[in-house]
Amino acid sequence: MHIEIDRVADADELQTLEQDLSSVLRDVREVVEDWQKMNAQAMAIVAELTEHPPPLPDNELSEGRALLSWLADNHFTFLGYREYELTQLDGDDVLRAVPGTGLGILRSDQDMSPSFGKLPPAVKAKAREKQLLIITKANSRAPVPRPVYLDYVGVKTFDESGEVVGERLPGAVQLRRLHGEPAAHPRAPRQGDPAARGRGVHPDEPQRQGAPRHPGELSS
Repeated sequence: MHIEIDRVADADELQTLEQDLSSVLRDVREVVEDWQKMNAQAMAIVAELTEHPPPLPDNELSEGRALLSWLADNHFTFLGYREYELTQLDGDDVLRAVPGTGLGILRSDQDMSPSFGKLPPAVKAKAREKQLLIITKANSRAPVPRPVYLDYVGVKTFDESGEVVGERLPGAVQLRRLHGEPAAHPRAPRQGDPAARGRGVHPDEPQRQGAPRHPGELSS
């Protein structure tokens, strides 16, 4: 790789430029190294929803499986994946990342301090809603491959009694150009459908510039 830039005399500016380039190259490397794993995780979720479906309406499950399969069929560029557990801490709902589950630009483990991950009041009810998918738009831009706003696709997990206990994030960005007839594409959840409701803003996660901060920086 060969990169040419204009002459920069300021040492601080040069250091900032070096750090920014290193960060972007790290993001590219992690996404390229993990994209097959992220794609496989999406298809593993589809298989699990078929073999061990949660207690949700059949049409919601079938639409969810169809959408995830379609996204994994080279229609989305997956940038990050991570699993979360929804637990309680001192009576408050807390969404905690499961260590070691991160892939792509979410590969680094999350801050696990006691206060981190607490959900604000406006979010608590959404977190416990018995719906399969969370589809929303983030207000942070993707670090790679293009600086567009991130698309967020989350899949909730349920326990044997049907209660929400966590979430898996086949984090995705940048819907690729659609080809073929509209009927060939899975039906996007209608406005007002449970799957169409985003969760809203979550607590911010300190992370390097440009990387998505789940559960933060999401807009409903």
